[in-house]
Amino acid sequence: MTRETMLAQLEALVEVGPGTLHGPDELSGLPGWDSLTQLTFVVQVERATGTRVPPSKVAECRTVDDLLALFAT
Repeated sequence: MTRETMLAQLEALVEVGPGTLHGPDELSGLPGWDSLTQLTFVVQVERATGTRVPPSKVAECRTVDDLLALFAT
């Protein structure tokens, strides 16, 4: 799964238009970003990539870049 695909998935989950989110955007400022959205995103990407990320690492994420970097290969 590419970074662009993950970003598109995140945009769909928080219901914003394509190209709306950018790396430095704060996750806490995203519309609809809550623990359920976070969990949904992580599970979807983990399934697609086969990469498992500890919940503690996800909790440390502050920006879109932080979150996407967890799944960088």
